[in-house]
Amino acid sequence: GAVVAIVLILNAFVLGNAVLPQLILLLLCGLAAFAAAMRYDLSDRLRATRRSDCAFWLHVLAAPLLVHSLVRLVSPNAFRLDGVSAVMIVAIAVLLTVVALIIDRRALLVSALVYIGSVIAYTLAHAGATATAVGIATLVILGILVLALGVGWTPLRRSVASLMSPKLM
Repeated sequence: GAVVAIVLILNAFVLGNAVLPQLILLLLCGLAAFAAAMRYDLSDRLRATRRSDCAFWLHVLAAPLLVHSLVRLVSPNAFRLDGVSAVMIVAIAVLLTVVALIIDRRALLVSALVYIGSVIAYTLAHAGATATAVGIATLVILGILVLALGVGWTPLRRSVASLMSPKLM
């Protein structure tokens, strides 16, 4: 509610519906929510108290703010992509995946799914697939990615953790 209020007030009185400042504002709000979530996470590393629940919901708030603003900064319309913006969205998704593995929270990945789906659809459409095939194949590929990440989360996390300082994990 606070994020919406801040954005609406600033839009009405300061930003004048300018897109770039709105995206930066959403990114800053997302970073603030993410920082608060991490503070709760770090205070309850075993995830045994209510602080972990607070962190979970703050991650749920932060993820779409971060993902949406980052994607919109590199691609004004994530559903009308070109090759450069598709690559940038994939780079953002990879970076968010690494962050999600480090912090052991999947909210960033869930928020990025629609954009990953749009890149998959773009790729399939440019490979010559029909609209029906693009839709079905996109959902199947996204399903496979979600399943693979779900099944492989712990080994992937272990691999990423082995590259980091034990104090951080």
